[in-house]
Amino acid sequence: MKVEWIETAGIIQVTSKINQGKTKGMIEMRKFSRIFLLALSMMTMSAVATGLAQDASKSTEQIPRVAFPDKRVADLNALKWRFIGPMTGTRGSAVVGHPTDKNVFFHGAGNGLWKTTDAGATWLAVGDKDFKKGSIGAVEISESDPNIIYVGTGEPQMRNNVSWGDGVYKSTDGGDTWTNIGLNDTKHISQVRIHPRNPDIVYVAAFGHAFGPNEERGVFKTVDGGKTWEKVDKSANA
Repeated sequence: MKVEWIETAGIIQVTSKINQGKTKGMIEMRKFSRIFLLALSMMTMSAVATGLAQDASKSTEQIPRVAFPDKRVADLNALKWRFIGPMTGTRGSAVVGHPTDKNVFFHGAGNGLWKTTDAGATWLAVGDKDFKKGSIGAVEISESDPNIIYVGTGEPQMRNNVSWGDGVYKSTDGGDTWTNIGLNDTKHISQVRIHPRNPDIVYVAAFGHAFGPNEERGVFKTVDGGKTWEKVDKSANA
């Protein structure tokens, strides 16, 4: 029993020493693993920092600019036409846009003058209480003072049943009220042009009577806002 105990004791002692060796080896391995992971982490962080620094240096580099061509050809085929009214405008003769408000337009037609303030979504007839004749052949807004507007009455399209007018009308309040300022016998006015810097200087091109001779035919000019008119086209046939 004594020998057996010693052997058992020896076995226990040997086993204990073996366990101690295994434990020590595991501790060393853990230390090595920690050192390895720490070194790997430091290398990764260094690589990331280097990459960020390179990116930062690249971001400060001047990006070359690409210049537009000297001439850009407009692609008119990209435009799509659509009807925006007015529904009762009949034969249209003239359209003019406000020089500073892109939503305001005037439209001259065979049944009067129309105005939109929302780019064609809605239209209102203007000047009905002031115009003596219903057809409008020309419209022009002053560039220097958009409150001043001139219209020429009478349809400019020559046909067998054309509507005639009674001269030129002028508005000084943006189209709310109108006053006849002469050339009453021109009958059919196709163009009105206002000086870009002086709204008192105006040119009017008139057909005159559609089916007979008359004196008020040709190109007329005023330098006093329509108080007086001078015929500048002396060659126009009466």
